[in-house]
Formats: sequence, structure tokens, C-alpha cells
Amino acid sequence: MLAKSNWIDDLIASLEDEENAARYLTFALEEGRKSDRLLSHALENVIESLCQQNNLSSETKECYEKLEKLLA
Repeated sequence: MLAKSNWIDDLIASLEDEENAARYLTFALEEGRKSDRLLSHALENVIESLCQQNNLSSETKECYEKLEKLLA
């Protein structure tokens, strides 16, 4: 059985591809009606992927933090 960190790391790595990230967020939006935290977790994972790539501006990070508070 894979450790939790392995599949999370694989997920985060897969989100480096913009098309994968877009499909992932689309799924979270569509299925989000069934789970209150699904969209929030999906956004968190995409942001984590962008941070690992050093591809996240401080302005974007601030906007994400504001959005996260709204979703909470």
C-alpha cells in the first residue's frame, strides 16, 4: 500500500500540467455540490503545485488566501 504522501506528491506533480489542473478544478466544481470542502482542497492542491514550481506571484497568493477565507 502506498503511503499517503506518495499519492499526494504524485497528484501535486500531475497538476504542474495546466490541462490536468484545469480538469481537476472542473471536476471539483462539478462534484463540489456533494462535498463542502472538495473545491477548497482542489484549489489548495493546485496552489501547492504552483508554489513548488515557483510559479505563483505574491498577488496571486494573496487572492488565494482571500478566496480560501470565503470558502471556509
